[in-house]
Amino acid sequence: MNKKVNFVYEWIGPRGPITNTRVPNIIDLTEAAIEAQFSEYPHDAVQAPHFYRRVPNRNIIPAYDLKDEVFLYELNFATYYYRNTLNVFNPNDGFLDNNKISHQILDKIKNKKGYFLITVLFESYVNDNFFKAMTHYFKVKNVPLSQIVYATNCANGQSVYNNFCLRYNIPSEIQVAYIPTFRLDRTNVKDTIQKNILTEYKPGIRKKLFLNFNRRYSDHRLLFFMNVVKKNLLDKFYISMAAEQPESHRSFVDNVHYLSQRMPAFNISSEDIQSANSVLPLVLDVDNFDSYPMEPSEFSVETLYENSLINIASETFFFDNYIHITEKTYKPIAFMQPFIIIGAAGTLQHIKDMGFKTFDQFWNESYDLEINNEKRMLMIFDIIDIISKWTVDEQIKFSYDVKEIVEYNVRHLNTLPNKEIEEFTEKYGA
Repeated sequence: MNKKVNFVYEWIGPRGPITNTRVPNIIDLTEAAIEAQFSEYPHDAVQAPHFYRRVPNRNIIPAYDLKDEVFLYELNFATYYYRNTLNVFNPNDGFLDNNKISHQILDKIKNKKGYFLITVLFESYVNDNFFKAMTHYFKVKNVPLSQIVYATNCANGQSVYNNFCLRYNIPSEIQVAYIPTFRLDRTNVKDTIQKNILTEYKPGIRKKLFLNFNRRYSDHRLLFFMNVVKKNLLDKFYISMAAEQPESHRSFVDNVHYLSQRMPAFNISSEDIQSANSVLPLVLDVDNFDSYPMEPSEFSVETLYENSLINIASETFFFDNYIHITEKTYKPIAFMQPFIIIGAAGTLQHIKDMGFKTFDQFWNESYDLEINNEKRMLMIFDIIDIISKWTVDEQIKFSYDVKEIVEYNVRHLNTLPNKEIEEFTEKYGA
């Protein structure tokens, strides 16, 4: 590949560029002067872009030294914007209103010789309100929507955007680029992969059948937990669940009562809610559900994987059609554990498309193809119910039968080429 992506930034210091949504401050200048870094995780005031580091074939170009080649002018979400997602598209207070953007940058983009690159690398903001705000903002600023590239962790982001345009009868112009950040970075699994590519999976009986981590509440996680309690399966699980919603601190009871009213098909009674609430909190490793990541290190949860047979990976989305794969899925792969995905329809197929092997020879994985969300959840409940009845001999046989699959998967994760970055470079490079 001979092409290189030209990333353009207004301010570039000895540590690299700072985000194009701000100017250097005293922290930037002090860190540069004394060659020190005040924080491992920079806060709002010192937020810096990081996508360009994932593109090996790249040029970092100052805004004053533009060439005649196509370029990307990155507008990355700083920590502040995650608290008010749509504020970046406020026509009076957005991306282009608080920073000093070079006139030649704006002119070239308006003349279709460059792109604004919006990067939200760890999230999948692809809902209607997000696309509406983005579309309106750049139209107000007279920026052609064809010159907007939106990089997101949503695997089907372009099709979601196309569907949005179809429903609102507008042209599909914004280019949505899938950047699988959690896989590219091997988020929270780097060391685990390096250990386990040199390790054999150990078949045999486990203390528990299932492992299921939960931190934030979401409808699908609460529904799954309620099913576990209603079916009297808690003794089959290592499972975590806070007694109140992390961050908002709304009670479990209030959350599930509201959920039961919105989803009556799952037949959750007040008695069921009280019964489930009585066992909370369920703590597996760390009791502070507000922290992220919860575990202090990758290996602090290793024994939980070693002592359980099957992982129930509760991904970020289920009732929305956003295929968003995170460390929740890559952890069982790295720890060599078979998995069942609680995610949007098509999530498992995307995992297969990446070249991983799944477990359709052991249970019915057609749940992944079911677009009716309630039916898909009930199909997952049925799988759990069937596995929970396995005899000890069936569990042991399964552990031997999956050995080749889980060993293959961790090695594949280690060597998986980053074709998405290659495609990005080919499309936007010069």
